[in-house]
Amino acid sequence: MKNSTLTLILLLTVFFQAIAQRDFVTLQQRTADSDVVVEGKVVSKTSFWNAARSKILTANRIEVIKIFKGKEVAEELTLLTEGGVVGNDFQFVTHSFQVPENKTGIFFLKGTNPFGEEGLFANSMQSYIGFDYSDGIFSVFDGGERYTNPKRDIYEKIEEATGKAYRQIRENEIEAAVKKWLEEGQQFRVLGDTTIEFSFENIEVISTEEMEFDIYVRSNQEGVKFAASNVYIEYSQEAFGSYVVANGKVAASKRTVIQDTVYFLELVDDTAGRQVRGNVRYGHEFPVPIDKPCRGLYPCRP
Repeated sequence: MKNSTLTLILLLTVFFQAIAQRDFVTLQQRTADSDVVVEGKVVSKTSFWNAARSKILTANRIEVIKIFKGKEVAEELTLLTEGGVVGNDFQFVTHSFQVPENKTGIFFLKGTNPFGEEGLFANSMQSYIGFDYSDGIFSVFDGGERYTNPKRDIYEKIEEATGKAYRQIRENEIEAAVKKWLEEGQQFRVLGDTTIEFSFENIEVISTEEMEFDIYVRSNQEGVKFAASNVYIEYSQEAFGSYVVANGKVAASKRTVIQDTVYFLELVDDTAGRQVRGNVRYGHEFPVPIDKPCRGLYPCRP
């Protein structure tokens, strides 16, 4: 019978590092101290022995969602953390940086690590800001602080520190859920061989009760001109209340296709107060063609 090996590494020096890290480090400082800053999701963990077989490390595979900082950042990254399980061997390092699997958050990372292995490194216990959607509220946890407006409290502060906007690679879970919600009732208009297609793009979740998205339109035929449209969006009264137009909780503005002054845009509540209708109509002519590539119709700000 094979005996199980239990290896515990207790580093007292880490304790003193943890005491020093109790002071909260600002987002701006963490961004400045990092080589790579991304929003991502830990999709898998693989533990292994280092080359000297003196330490177990865990490779955390991160699926990148947004890139805030970094040169030539790949769409998947590997973050190395100390400790893990390999077969019957287990190592645990007290006060070491760890991240949960299948969770999304912001990572502040260094391009090199002290382990002599390939992978990024978190040099601070404050190198991860966790996202949570479990209770129906989009919450962000940064140490002992909880925020419910990630755009204002997190994204914009990191962008201010980098001096540029983040680059979106894919949607996070709540953005994907919003896109699915918007597209569930989407319909196409077919006139003979001509198809008119609407889509929802650039979805940005600001908070549980606030989001932004653009409505795009395209045609499969050249020379089709845009005349008018009605876009209906049904929403949760629990999340947004009722009669969002009358209560000033939704706004929209014209984009490329309807930018011309011959087009008029208005938002209207339905009689039950749970649906908003965006009406686009024209005056005496409709000069703007709908191209095969998607073009902006109007951004919506519920």
